[in-house]
Amino acid sequence: MLRHIKGKKFLPLIILIGLAVLAGGTNVFSDALQNQVVEVFRKYLEQLVPMSANIFAGLLILSLMYVLYDPLTVGVDRALAATSASNRGKVFVARSLRLAYWVGAVLIGVSFIAPGFFSKIALGVGLLGAALTLALQGLANDLIAGVMLSFSPKVQVGDDIELVGLSVKGKVSDIGYVMTVIQGSGERFSVPNREIWSRAVRTSLPKSSIIRP
Repeated sequence: MLRHIKGKKFLPLIILIGLAVLAGGTNVFSDALQNQVVEVFRKYLEQLVPMSANIFAGLLILSLMYVLYDPLTVGVDRALAATSASNRGKVFVARSLRLAYWVGAVLIGVSFIAPGFFSKIALGVGLLGAALTLALQGLANDLIAGVMLSFSPKVQVGDDIELVGLSVKGKVSDIGYVMTVIQGSGERFSVPNREIWSRAVRTSLPKSSIIRP
């Protein structure tokens, strides 16, 4: 164990001696080997300089998008507050705009950091998209149903509802992109949006109940 530790202590000294020999121009290493090492470092630096510039530009863009996020969010919230849309619609629009903003920011940053990134993965993304379309067909239906529910009076946050044909009953606490959360008595349900959109919903009112198709 002691020998191993002492050997590690001398490793930096050995490296420094090797670098000094190279810098002193001695004949310990052949000229061909020295030229090869210098050429490798030169090519590495030639590639590193533009890469560093791209990384700096990408980080600068992402930093700018981060700084602009808060004032833009305040502006969007004020614009939505001035409209006559329902609270559910406002929340949906605000969430969608925030998601689109950050996706766009990341894509712009990546385009600066790796300019050839999108062209190289275009084919792969196309094939992956086709596979995901088949595999995630139910998820796509939930997304579409979520959009329809956000702009439909069928279900609203705060409604006491019961899904006809399912043992799900309670108060709607959130309508998300793919799931609607219903708070029951002592239990919570996360129901796919396509189930709510395709089924009749019994909504309880103070003195009666109505069924919305």
